[in-house]
Amino acid sequence: MSQLSYFNHSIGEKLGSLHHYSAAVRLPGGIAKLSGQVGMSASGESSSDVVEQAEKAFENVEEALKAAGLQGWENVYSVRIYLVGEKMEERAADACVRLLKRYCPHHRPLLTVVGVAALFGGLKIEVEVEAHDVN
Repeated sequence: MSQLSYFNHSIGEKLGSLHHYSAAVRLPGGIAKLSGQVGMSASGESSSDVVEQAEKAFENVEEALKAAGLQGWENVYSVRIYLVGEKMEERAADACVRLLKRYCPHHRPLLTVVGVAALFGGLKIEVEVEAHDVN
């Protein structure tokens, strides 16, 4: 365990304390893995709109990456997005593509999108990433 380093950011610290987890872990070889980031603020507030939740989730990923000592989304090589609903909203998927293009303008990370029945706290989206520190 000594080669693993755990990190939190504002929302990760709050939820991590409640549920006993970390927002990010750094592994040997420059690899970082993040817990799923949701569209919730550090105060526990979230929009009911899936697009607004997606925007906040992507911001939370950026914050968690930086808390773990990475530059940000430019280090991300793999993305998993969990969307709630039998029929995933087309506007949610479109928003995720738009956000990936904004946050990863110079590369195309691996992407998996999974439809799920429900997420923690009634949220509609969760974003989980893996990253590599190029330095």
